[in-house]
Amino acid sequence: MINTDGSREESNDLSSCGGAVRNHEETWLMRFKKFLGTCSILEAELCGVYVDLHWARDTNLRRVIIENDNLNVINMQQNHKRKSNLLTIVDHIYCLLDRDWEVRF
Repeated sequence: MINTDGSREESNDLSSCGGAVRNHEETWLMRFKKFLGTCSILEAELCGVYVDLHWARDTNLRRVIIENDNLNVINMQQNHKRKSNLLTIVDHIYCLLDRDWEVRF
């Protein structure tokens, strides 16, 4: 199970993302928090998804469920067969999703 989130402080436009990965027994496998600088909330949310997916793939997890509270992020990932050049991070996520593993949102 992957949980991701992004945040953006409106007063200074600074963003960060974070996430956590747990196994089927609810044991924590990895947690992270990353400062991103200036970006949109959508980009912050997507960066969280990318970091968690990349870690899960690098550690050979083969079945992953992603939880995120941003409906735009979830819809983008569920419709990943439609290629988009809207944001580079989206293309990087699509490349990870197209590999040989099971990812659900």
